[in-house]
Order: sequence, then C-alpha cells, then structure tokens
Amino acid sequence: MTIAETRGAPQNGKRESAPQEQHVTEREFERILLERARGAMDRWSARTGAREERARLIANGELLQADSPDRLAARLNRLLGEVRRKSRDRRPPGNRTLVELINRSAVTQHDLSNELLKEAVLEARDFLSVEFLERGLAAARCVGRIAVRAPSGFRPRGTGFLVGPGLLLTNEHVLTSAELASQCVLEMDYEQNTFGKPKLIRRFALDPRAFFLNDKPTDFALVMVQPATQDGAIRIEEYGWLPLDGQQGKISLVPDDLINIIQHPLGREKEVVIRNNRVLDLRTGPNDEAMGPFIHYEADTEKGSSGSPVLNDQWEVVALHHSGVPRRDDEGRILNKRGAAWKEDTDPFEEIAWIGNEGVRVSSIIAVIEKADVGRAERKLLDRLLSAQSPGVLAIQSVEEEDRAVRGDGRSRPSATNGERRSSFEGNGQSRSGVSRNGSSSGSVVGSRLSEMGSGTAGRSHRMTAAPEEGSFVYEIPIRVTVQIGDRPHSIERVRFEDRTEREAGLFERLTADDLADRPGFDERFLGAQLALPRMKARPRFGGALVIDESAENPFELKYHHFSIIMNEERRMAYVSAVNIDFDAPVNLGRKQSSVDWRLDPRLPSHAQIDNSYYRNNDYDRGHLTRRDDAAWGETTREARAANDDTFFYPNAAPQHVDFNQSDAFTGKGLRLWGDLENHVAEQGAKDGARLCVLNGPIFSDDDKPLRDILVPKRFFKIVVFKVGRRELGAVGFVLSQETLVRNLPEERFEVGEFVVRQKAISTINKLGDLDLSPLVQLDRFRAPDGGGVRESFDDDGVRLDSLKDVLL
Repeated sequence: MTIAETRGAPQNGKRESAPQEQHVTEREFERILLERARGAMDRWSARTGAREERARLIANGELLQADSPDRLAARLNRLLGEVRRKSRDRRPPGNRTLVELINRSAVTQHDLSNELLKEAVLEARDFLSVEFLERGLAAARCVGRIAVRAPSGFRPRGTGFLVGPGLLLTNEHVLTSAELASQCVLEMDYEQNTFGKPKLIRRFALDPRAFFLNDKPTDFALVMVQPATQDGAIRIEEYGWLPLDGQQGKISLVPDDLINIIQHPLGREKEVVIRNNRVLDLRTGPNDEAMGPFIHYEADTEKGSSGSPVLNDQWEVVALHHSGVPRRDDEGRILNKRGAAWKEDTDPFEEIAWIGNEGVRVSSIIAVIEKADVGRAERKLLDRLLSAQSPGVLAIQSVEEEDRAVRGDGRSRPSATNGERRSSFEGNGQSRSGVSRNGSSSGSVVGSRLSEMGSGTAGRSHRMTAAPEEGSFVYEIPIRVTVQIGDRPHSIERVRFEDRTEREAGLFERLTADDLADRPGFDERFLGAQLALPRMKARPRFGGALVIDESAENPFELKYHHFSIIMNEERRMAYVSAVNIDFDAPVNLGRKQSSVDWRLDPRLPSHAQIDNSYYRNNDYDRGHLTRRDDAAWGETTREARAANDDTFFYPNAAPQHVDFNQSDAFTGKGLRLWGDLENHVAEQGAKDGARLCVLNGPIFSDDDKPLRDILVPKRFFKIVVFKVGRRELGAVGFVLSQETLVRNLPEERFEVGEFVVRQKAISTINKLGDLDLSPLVQLDRFRAPDGGGVRESFDDDGVRLDSLKDVLL
C-alpha cells in the first residue's frame, strides 16, 4: 500500500501545465500494454486444456458439465426475472417452456437439464430484444475516451465508463498514478452521428484530488470526474452510469449467452461489438482457481479498448476489458497479422494478431474495493458511490420492484420545472436536495454530490427522468450500507481524500448469497438451556415455510448475526424472527450510533420478499421484527455493527403503521405501549444482568388487510424468554392488535387510532398460527392474577396493558 498526495491540482476543471516528466511516451505506454498482454497470453496458454474441454462439452450440448449448475441456475433466474417483468399484464412469451418457467417461484439447479438451458437462455434473450437497442444506447452514453494532455494537445490513452455519478472506472495501466490522472480528461460524446448534427466532444477533467484508487493485480482504477465541463454547459451526471453488481447470474458459458463491448479502439470514435461474442473461459468452481479474477472471451478489440465495459445482453457489466491475448507460435513468439513473428523494437503495436480477449470480472473488482485499506471518510464515499444502481432504462437489477411500484400507486412522479435541475430523494416522507432551487450549490459541489449518493430509499432503482423543459432532470438515488469484513488486499494506491460535508447515512455492502453463508443465526443454547427455534405445525393454514437450504439441519432457517428467521412462503414475510440479546456484551450499539437502510436478502428470490415498493406513498412503515437495538451487540464494534446492519434485510420487516413503528417516544396519537413494552423488557433484562431471547412475528389470518398483492397482518406477537434458575427458563407472551382500527377501512388506508397491547398466555398465541409453540407453552410464567386490579377476565383475551405496571412476569 502506498499513499500519495496530488499537490497543486487546480479546481473547477482548470489545470495547470503538467510537469514534463509526467508525460509518458507512446512507446512507454505500449510497453505497459505489452506486459499486460503477455500475462494474458500466459493465462490463456495455461488454460488451453480446460478451455478445449469446455468447448467440446458445449459442442455436444453438455452445458451442465461445461459450467457449474449453481451459476447456471442463477443466470437463468436472472433472465427469467426480466421476462417476468416484461410479460406482466402484457403479452406472454410465445414459447411454452418460457411461460412455464416464469410461472415458477424460482428455478433450482435440480430443475436444470441441458435442453432446458439452451432453449430457455435463447428464448429469454430474444424475448428481451425489444429493449436491446434502447438499453444499449443508454449504456453507450456512460462510456468515454480517456485522453492525456501532451505538448501537442490531447493524446488518446484508453476507454473508461461511469459507474456512479461522477465516478470513472478504467484500467490501472491506463491510469497508473494520481499524478497521471490529474493530466487526463474524459471525453464524452466522441462518436459519429450520421443522422444529425455532428456531436460536440465534451471534456471533463479528472479529479484524483477528490478521489483516486487503483490496484495493479486486478488492473482497475477509480477516479472522480469534475462535476461539469469547464464552461459549465454539461454536468457529468447527465450521462448516467453503469452500476457494478457482484452477484452471480450475469453471464454463463451457454452458447447463446453473448456479450457486447463499447470501446474507443485505437482512440477512434466510440464503437460497439455486439452479440456474436462468446465467453470462452472463467472461474466456475475450485478447479478453476488458475483463472483468478479474469475472464476470456471472443471480441474484436484493439489498442485503446483498455478500460471498456464488457456487457451481457441486458447491458449489465460483466467485466472490465484490460487486454487482448496475442497469437503466438510454437516457439512462444508473438505473431503479427501476416503470421510472421512480431518484432517489439520495430513493428507497430497495432500489427499484433489477437486470438482472444481477457477482462477482469466485476465481482473481483468489488472484492478488492470492499477490502481496500482506506480511511473512514474514503470508505464511506467509496461504498456510497459503488452502491449506485443505474438510472432510467439501465435499472435492470430492480425491474420487478419498479414495475410493482408503478402499478401499485398509479401515480406519476413529479419532475423538475422552470429549468430547475435538482436531486430529489424520498425517504421517510422527507425530501432533501443538494442543490438549491436557483441551481446554486448548498455546499461544495463534490460534497453535495456525495451526500446525494448516500440518500434515498433502498430497494428502488435509480432513475434519471427528463423533465418537461430541456435540461431539467430528477434523480432518485437509493442508499446502501457497507460492513467491511475480511483481510485487506495488496498493492492498492490511494491519494488523500478531501474532507467533505456529508449527510448521516449508512452504507450497504454489496453482498451475494455466498457472503452471507457465515451467519451463525440464533443460538439455541444462548441461555444455558436448550431453546430451539419453533417448528411448523403439521398442517399450516397460512402458506407454509420457505425452504432456505435443503441440506441444512433446519432447512427453513434463514440465519443472520444473533438472530434467525423462518419465512412464510405464501405471505412473503417472516413467521418469526428470533434473536439472542446480550446486555453484558463488550459493545452494545445504540440506535443513534448506526444509521442504515433496508435491502433485499440475496439468498432469497426477490419475489419471495416484501421490498421497498410496498412502503411508498402510504402510511406503512418498515417495522423491525428483531429490533436493531436487540441484535447490535458483540465483542467488537465491527461485530456489533454487522449484527445491526443484518436487521435491515427485508425478511426482518413487516408493514406496520408509521405511528406503531415509530414508537420510541409517545406520539400522542393513541399509541402508548408497544415500543415502551419493548424498552421495558430490555431494561429489565439489563438490570438483572440477564441474557434474553425474544421471538417476534406477525399473527396471520384470512381477513388480514389487503395491500396490493399482499395481506398486511393486523396483529403481532412477542415472546420473551429469560433465565429464572441455573437451568430453568421462563417466558411471557404479548400480542398487539390493530384489528378494530383497520377493519372497515378501504384498501391501503390507515387512520390514526388506538393500538391495543395485551399480555396473553403463550398457549393462546400457539392456537393462532402455523408455528408450533408448545415447548414455549411449558415455560410460560403468565398466571391468573389474584387481585382485582385487572379490568378484564383471565381468558383467551389475556390482560389488556394500559401501563407497564400491568405486565405480569
């Protein structure tokens, strides 16, 4: 790790003359390119046997042997999600196999066959081709040419593309240092336009002083771009961006799963090679470790293509192109296009004959970025920038959520008017902006941009919407939270990051299902005696449990840090969320010490979870089942923060009225006790120096409140389990009901009224749902009161709690 500072880098897009010694000659740059090409050539040669075997399997139609089944299932499910979105309320696919597949909840690797894969991938790809060109044009806008200032003007050096508002990704060998980056510009709109006026090249100065990070082993560089051209005519955000998504499922070795590359070969105008390009080799399992972070593929590229995005047919970034693979003879000599030996000292670099291409996989780049040894402010910035999903038609990852949101409220979003360019963020009913109405910045330009990237609502795609008047846009940007876990990588160079004024917001980690495999879940021996997660009753009435892992001891358990969830497959919510609470842990994070937002769990299909679209434009809030305060403890701050952040996965939420959920302070709107009861239980546990286990969940019924295509539970239960002896456990149960409040209201409406909390016998709670709570019934400490101070009889209704003094422990 080396640290360098860029000194004297001018602001606002203006640059001083670069020192002469920083200029890299064309020949020196070609030596760098040749070094990368030789490395690619060595990896290509080492993989010849594996690549040829894969080609043979593919030619014989043995796709499941050529690629790993879990990767193929992930790819097919990603494609089917797109088909499902496009065909919802519209014309279904004509292919029967595709229709059958999109009507399933998800395809598992056990469902796959070679014939099914080939047919499904081809049909899904062709079904999506209506949007192919539109998405391609949007993707192309994000790509530009990187040029370096030279005594004679600007000299092309490579290609780069935006991965967030104002954040450029290219190769390390294109931007080897912050000093070099400070001499470079990003040229946008350098392309032919035969059918209209010639396009003007828009030059944006690179700003490594604001942010710069590169890594030689994975050959990537990230650098901030100045927010506007020197004359202020064009802002960089107007070009959109291509997000980096580390999840599986973006590409496969299936022959009809093709890639596209947008590039500036030899520094020419922007070009694209589409579709007739196949992936030839990539790491699919432990036997492919020799591939490292790289991927091999067919495509026509040349010098200058370095830093181009390699995209699938949905225009998602699969890899960062970094080198061609030279053709060589039996003696290992690089060949020219005429088949003769290429001579490094005399022959032009452009004469090299290429046999293939090599790129760096997105997942590998993200892995390095997430573990980068950077300062706290840099980490915050980096994770916010890389959490950005793409705007407009490029919003692929959350298309199903977007479609549901549009159909759900039926209302169009307001757009900016009167030439106003503003950033609008919707979160908790508030609107925030980093730019004032007159267009002036409310803070530093970079600072406001970075704050905008960290604001908004999770689970929603970014959108860049053209307003009625030209030049006006509305940006909607979500928020994510990042937890840095693991070892630090090597060879990362960074420069000083300038302090910026930032809004308080969390950062989402880019996780895959594999990243969550280490979650230990609910500890059944946490209290010193066995306390198992509830099992399902033999005949569930409200949907049945969702299978998480068929090979696990409990196939229904969804594990997190300090808590576990059992999901209702039909209702798409948790049956129960069970948490271990340790009041004596070295670190306990309070609510105000860690502010984050919500996200989908990558281990579950998106359609199996209630996402953010169900909480928009109504009075429903995302109510925690396991409270963040209860889970956010650990031996270290990192462990406590990781557990805190785990409570913000959507499986741990249920729609609750905003006054019910926001119950820490008395609202004066009829709600008085639920939040206070939670705090009372926690305080009692802390006072006794105890550990607690708490089980929270909805009480489903057939007449629950409709909300679009789901049913909102009217009641929730809480069971607190505590230690009363050395090996003896006790438990108490509570139920909150808003049934009277919402019974006669039209769909999606709430009116503020009275919430009722009752302490109930656990045996009564056991009768109400699909969970078998009989082991907890034996632990119940709730007994019939002896005195006359209780206003209700001791029956299935339990005791109504009007104050904390009414709680019977």
